[in-house]
Amino acid sequence: MDPARPEFSVVIPVYNGAGYIARAVRSALAQAGVRHEVIVVDDGSTDGSGDIAQQIDASVRVVRCQNGGQAAARNRGARAAGGDVLAFLDADDWWAADKLAAQRAVYEAEPELAVVFSDFRAVDVAGDPFGWQGGLVAQLPARGLTLVPVTADGYELRGAVAHALIRYTSFMHPSTVSVRRDVFERVGGFDETMAPAEDFELWIRLAAAGRVGFVGRVLATTEQRPGSQGRRTVRMAEQLVRLYGGLPAHVPDLPADLKAHVRTTLAATHADLGWQYREAGDCRTARAHYKSALGYRFRLRTLAALLKSYLTRRGPGAQPPEGNR
Repeated sequence: MDPARPEFSVVIPVYNGAGYIARAVRSALAQAGVRHEVIVVDDGSTDGSGDIAQQIDASVRVVRCQNGGQAAARNRGARAAGGDVLAFLDADDWWAADKLAAQRAVYEAEPELAVVFSDFRAVDVAGDPFGWQGGLVAQLPARGLTLVPVTADGYELRGAVAHALIRYTSFMHPSTVSVRRDVFERVGGFDETMAPAEDFELWIRLAAAGRVGFVGRVLATTEQRPGSQGRRTVRMAEQLVRLYGGLPAHVPDLPADLKAHVRTTLAATHADLGWQYREAGDCRTARAHYKSALGYRFRLRTLAALLKSYLTRRGPGAQPPEGNR
């Protein structure tokens, strides 16, 4: 093993994050007991985010690219990485000082693991608790997974992790995830056409391709800023429709109950999109979603909404729902 080669490559994508990028970078630099590099991918910022990151420490590598989105920025950082393990950190999040060391211990205990993630907590801009505050050690068994101890606070997840992700949506926050670079490259990295659901989609592929580890402590904090929730609701729903519709290609042999869950989810998501587009005045697109919903699950409410859409005229200034523009 080359003692100069980093064990971990930390990839931090940023777009106009001048107000918080320094906090993320400092938390990455503060990781104790591991050889690691920090790569900040400045995705076309206009507020000097990349310059701020570079001024913190000479060891920080800043990769500059055009505004291609978070998935493209993460992939760009992964291509520039020299470490055996990639660790992703969003620019508005930060880590406990032993985050990487705790995950390395799990990899060392179970060398065949492809992915290791951890618990996390959420705060608002004032630093007050906001939403999830940890507790995955109790939640994961309730989702059909077995936690097999491999370190004092680390586990290998046994069971159908990909199935649990599909059924319960993602419990792997991007800022908690590390993945062996060879596995990341083998599965193809983030799908840049799947934003903003690209992380959830990749976790499913990774879980289907390899074994998953978990550190049962809160090692990452994610900040929920005004406007960060719900602003891409329609786009997310459209990508979830695409993701769930393409699941057989990535996760074959889904059990019957999970197939039923997928169909129910697709029906509900299409119906919701129908409502969103109808409210925006785009009744043609709304009808397409209502018909798709009925194809997955017949409901009188959806049929009534479809019929109502034929009685609603699109206004001359109607716009697509917010988040799809």
